[in-house]
Amino acid sequence: SDLSKTYFMSSNPYYERMKDFGVTYFMHVYSSNDAGNGRWDMPTVDLEDIDQAARDKKVTELYPAFEKDLKDNMLEYGRTLNSLKDEEVLIFDITLTRCKGCGIPSTLELSVKASVLKEFGSGKITKDAALVKINVKKGPGQ
Repeated sequence: SDLSKTYFMSSNPYYERMKDFGVTYFMHVYSSNDAGNGRWDMPTVDLEDIDQAARDKKVTELYPAFEKDLKDNMLEYGRTLNSLKDEEVLIFDITLTRCKGCGIPSTLELSVKASVLKEFGSGKITKDAALVKINVKKGPGQ
């Protein structure tokens, strides 16, 4: 949580490598820790002992920044992957923090072809050009 400004993971992601398809990283992200008695702590934004309404409001506010940061991180990490073939894909499969009635998706899947990552890494395309080539699939709203 100290490396994030939005949501955080409580453990390392796990991954599956599928030959001639690519690699999928599975992550579960959280926004807060239960402080008990209906109160919450949000370590990424230095909030402690807040009520459910304040927590849910902040979770909703943080979502756009989370998605943007995740795309940026995908490009930066993806350029370091040398084992993917051009037609293979890098996928981030994320289960999002629970937030009933917040309207954020329950899941998020980002995918990008290795060829895009290689072009970005070599400077053949700009970051903005690479970002628009990331496919985004959002699960049902919460």
